[in-house]
Amino acid sequence: MQNIKNDIYGGGVFARYFIRENIFAHVEAKVLNGYWLQGGNVLEEGRTNLYPFLIGGGYRGRIGNRSSFFAMLLYDLNYDPLRSPEGSPISYTVGFGLGF
Repeated sequence: MQNIKNDIYGGGVFARYFIRENIFAHVEAKVLNGYWLQGGNVLEEGRTNLYPFLIGGGYRGRIGNRSSFFAMLLYDLNYDPLRSPEGSPISYTVGFGLGF
């Protein structure tokens, strides 16, 4: 078995539309740069980009006036099972927001 070291770099933008006070729709576009599998078992030559495009929704709960927690369920429309670092096109995220 070979050891593989892969540093993945990337960034993205997102938008949220609040359907109700605490329920929102979410869309997110990313670019990820790294070494990816080709055909499921061989690394591609050189670093290349992946472009996840996530859609879904979530819930936001207020914690005071300027902080909140959130939970989201997202689906990657550009999911590639042979190259993606994720095991599924469906992902979930939980976190905290400060100042918004």
